[in-house]
Amino acid sequence: MRGARGLLAALLCAASGAALAHAHLTASEPQADAHVRAPPRLVLTFTEPAHLTQLSIERTGNPAQSLALPDATSATLEVLLPTLAPGDYVVHFRVLGHDGHVVPGRLAFTVVP
Repeated sequence: MRGARGLLAALLCAASGAALAHAHLTASEPQADAHVRAPPRLVLTFTEPAHLTQLSIERTGNPAQSLALPDATSATLEVLLPTLAPGDYVVHFRVLGHDGHVVPGRLAFTVVP
């Protein structure tokens, strides 16, 4: 019985460590929910090296626009943005971490005149 409990505890620890190993967004430029002048680029920083598999930007009331995906796999990824008019924007992304898991995410910000 003790052996079974020990095995269960080890499995739970391993599973929780795996869950924490996914690439999660830790910082961005522009920052989440920021009010900024039109940024020339988007910088996403993750907890581990990641590869962007999907990236789009959407201004409220307009269709989403796909953005060019960088070829790099890195903890910090930079993408040039088109000229952004004032308004509320949401960036949608999906990243593939080194553990093979795809993690979706979003980042909202406002462009001011």
